[in-house]
Amino acid sequence: SDRETVGKCPRCGGTVTERKQGFFCENAGCRFALWKNSKFFTAKKKALTKSLAAALLKNGRAPLKGCYSEKTGKTYDAVVLLEDDGQHTGYKLVFDNG
Repeated sequence: SDRETVGKCPRCGGTVTERKQGFFCENAGCRFALWKNSKFFTAKKKALTKSLAAALLKNGRAPLKGCYSEKTGKTYDAVVLLEDDGQHTGYKLVFDNG
């Protein structure tokens, strides 16, 4: 592929590249995907950018500043963790109170 590499697939070790809808493993049998329109990010009024996807693929975590809270209407900072069970990809927020 002539697409720019974003990172390494956590499932198969293949190459993850950016496409219109998200970030996908180039290995056709793998089916790993990070979708740009993920409800996790849209609910927080954030976008899954190439740099955020690259950090998640490299470190399994990335800082996320200015997340919108649906409960309070305010914004907050957190760390997003990439969770993948081999079938589904998900995200979890953790707060660094240090």
